[in-house]
Amino acid sequence: MRQLHCLCLVHLLLLTLILLPIGSCNQNEAKRRPVKYLIPEGYVGWVKISFQVPNAPALPIEGNQYVVRIAETGVLKTSSQIEYGWAKDQYCYYTAESIRDLKVTGWGGGGMVWGDFNGKEFNANQQNETYLQFFVGTEEQYKKNPTPPNPKQAEGSRP
Repeated sequence: MRQLHCLCLVHLLLLTLILLPIGSCNQNEAKRRPVKYLIPEGYVGWVKISFQVPNAPALPIEGNQYVVRIAETGVLKTSSQIEYGWAKDQYCYYTAESIRDLKVTGWGGGGMVWGDFNGKEFNANQQNETYLQFFVGTEEQYKKNPTPPNPKQAEGSRP
């Protein structure tokens, strides 16, 4: 009986040592506040959000989400800091009367948001600028414009 008890304790200890790292993996995953991106209805092109821009407004928070209202140029500057990590963001087209969700999918799924990435570059004042970019449009439109334009090119279009 005592051997059976020891054997059970050993198995329990081994099971704990195996499952403990698996359970703690999710706890170490960086999370951030989700973002609701509001993009002008009909906008097609690259969106660029520049962070930590002096004298620019901070991103408003509604509920538990940052609200990022993109201008018709596809550009937004904010004094807020970029947040890294995982969150369920929402992408929407908006008008004065309505807001509608944009589909976010993988290839072939009919999505409207593509190629999101962040980075750093020197701005016109030779200051290091942190930014986030993504493309809004159909998969076909994205494939025709897979890289953002340089700053001297047009930033987006509306039909």
